[in-house]
Amino acid sequence: MNRQGIYINGKQVFDSQGEDIQSIGFLAAIFKRS
Repeated sequence: MNRQGIYINGKQVFDSQGEDIQSIGFLAAIFKRS
């Protein structure tokens, strides 16, 4: 089982089950800045 999850800038955004840890607004802010 993959326990790594998904990380953005060193912060875990999704766990291995793909559940949200950060809010959608936080993710949207990152993508808008790019």
